[in-house]
Amino acid sequence: MNDKLLKQGIWVLFLSLLFAAASIMFTNLNYPVQSQGQLVFSQTFCHGGEVDKIILTSKEKTITLAHMDGYWRIAETGGYYANTRLVSKLLQNINDAVFLMQRPYSEENLQKSGLGQGQCLNIETYAGEQKLDNICVGRRATAQTAFAAVSGKNEIWQISGNWQLPEDQASWFLQPLLELPSSMVESLQVDDIKVSRTSPFADFVYPDGKAALVKAFLENFAWLPSVEVVPSFGFDRSKFPDVKNIILTSFDGLIVRLTLSCNNQDCWGSITLSTTPLPTSAVNAYIRDNAFLYEDWYFKIPSSAGKALFSYKLMPQKE
Repeated sequence: MNDKLLKQGIWVLFLSLLFAAASIMFTNLNYPVQSQGQLVFSQTFCHGGEVDKIILTSKEKTITLAHMDGYWRIAETGGYYANTRLVSKLLQNINDAVFLMQRPYSEENLQKSGLGQGQCLNIETYAGEQKLDNICVGRRATAQTAFAAVSGKNEIWQISGNWQLPEDQASWFLQPLLELPSSMVESLQVDDIKVSRTSPFADFVYPDGKAALVKAFLENFAWLPSVEVVPSFGFDRSKFPDVKNIILTSFDGLIVRLTLSCNNQDCWGSITLSTTPLPTSAVNAYIRDNAFLYEDWYFKIPSSAGKALFSYKLMPQKE
């Protein structure tokens, strides 16, 4: 092969490589990066531990979850603590969700997918003042997938994850307010009257030995929820002049004092935890880990439960 042919061959190879490179650049410039298989909340995932605010917006209400002092709190309640189970589920979905399949985009499909105006749960994530992702999650497609849309894009996607999240604010509180099975209760005091028992299977009795009717009343405390929370500095006690004190003492030395402040419509409760002179180590640990959930907070009791608690009077059993 002579030098002329060799030079021509090298020149043709150079032009071919140049053309191939140009073709690749042209393709990348004219076709968007494919989302399928990519993380839905990609920016949130990249910022990891910097994420400190998540805003959930639906037709029901806006819920702002803020990470403060190592806890997720609800800004709209003055910073009360969020439901750990729900927050963990939300964070897991945000961390793991991927785009699975794109659906044809149209107004009709938006409505069918639960992504129309006022239909979806809009999720915004932030690191400080920087917005990271803004995703609208619609109805479930399957048990472990849902329809979703990215803000600013005319696209409908099926994404992975179980996105069955409550839209009402109360579900995002730490619930229940109290969870004290009746079998744990050794004594009950309502205002100035007190009854007690010697074992979980015995009757509650007055000091004179007469048995008291308390079973139905104690069932209220097995799972007592709250529907609203405010910090103590935001609670106007003058609007709730009727007060009732209920004190529950457990067999292992835990004392729960519930103070009800009521008017004709609503009842709010404040709770303090303390111990008997000889509590178990488990009780001391429980108070250490949970007292802050009650100190300086007022909890609105559901109407039916509030009325039942406030109207209750200790009565002896019929002979």
